[in-house]
Amino acid sequence: MMMAVLVIYLFLRNMKSTFIVMISIPLCVLISVMFMKFNGITINLMSLFGMTVSIGRVVDDSIVVIENIFRRFQTEERQNETILAAVGEVARAITSSTLATVAVFLPIAFVSGMLGDFFKPFAAAVAWSLLASLIVAVTVVPLLASMTIRKEKKAEKKPQGGRIALLYSEVLQKALENKGKVALITLLLFGGSAGLAARLPTGFLPELNMDLLP
Repeated sequence: MMMAVLVIYLFLRNMKSTFIVMISIPLCVLISVMFMKFNGITINLMSLFGMTVSIGRVVDDSIVVIENIFRRFQTEERQNETILAAVGEVARAITSSTLATVAVFLPIAFVSGMLGDFFKPFAAAVAWSLLASLIVAVTVVPLLASMTIRKEKKAEKKPQGGRIALLYSEVLQKALENKGKVALITLLLFGGSAGLAARLPTGFLPELNMDLLP
């Protein structure tokens, strides 16, 4: 979790925003554990693996909400209406994104047989963690933002973003100027990926290559 918080701080560059997002991580995990308890799912290797995988996705909703609130606080008065408007701007986007991701993992929990029993804790842990992240992002994060974030004095206007942002802008500009080539490359990559995927071997578990002592 500390590595995730460090990466978040490197990009947000704001201690208060990072603190709010950091609080959302264990809170989402605790809520997902509570939901798993109601469903009769124990904390085991697969459920822990599911929660670990979902950590990176759990913070996305909180980051989107806190960034939009922070942006509006720099130009508008710090009022409850400002927070409601900021959350309302991104609520539909984060809800659709979260539900789409849940829809990918949730069907795994309904697979029958031994495979379903094996992966059900994993799918349930991911689904509940993502739903918990959505709940926290639209309730707890705005509350903490209203208590901690203040309107800061504007510094001298500087170019937005760093080298990565400037590089991205240049690449995006080139892509927009060559839409046909970009579309062709995308189709070729898609076709090549589909062809390679069809050639991949399938199996229940990967083969274990363990060297045995004589």
